[in-house]
Amino acid sequence: MKTTLFFFFALILITSCKEEAEKFSHPELVLVAPNGDRLASNLAELKDWTKAVVQDKFGYNKEFEITNIEYFNVAKGFVAQINFKVDAVDSHYIIGNSQLDPSGSGRVDPCKKWQVSCSGTSCCTPTFDVNTSQSSCTCASGSNSGCSLTAECLDQQ
Repeated sequence: MKTTLFFFFALILITSCKEEAEKFSHPELVLVAPNGDRLASNLAELKDWTKAVVQDKFGYNKEFEITNIEYFNVAKGFVAQINFKVDAVDSHYIIGNSQLDPSGSGRVDPCKKWQVSCSGTSCCTPTFDVNTSQSSCTCASGSNSGCSLTAECLDQQ
């Protein structure tokens, strides 16, 4: 019994130390939105979502680094821009949990948490308009030629 109890407490200690280490190794990656909701349960989950975006945009087996998270000022829920770097190219995607119209389709998305990304040319990145609660894809030049917006659920309601 004492051995089982010891292993239980050791597991709790290791888990909490790992979460604290994540906070200190990436202080710019705040996973709690200004409204108190969690963007992701942990850094590993955020990295998994980012890995999928990187694979869609740049191809498989690309190394990436999440550089920071920027939160938009929205009335309900949260909307965040996840900035990352691949092969010295800066890019980003959008995650939110607000009942918004992230794809601009004219309907409220039924997701608890959604993500918007762009594919096509490497300059395609999503923008989010806080006034209309809609996203679109553009390049720095202002063109969206060859860009494709993808809005998907990260979890269903």
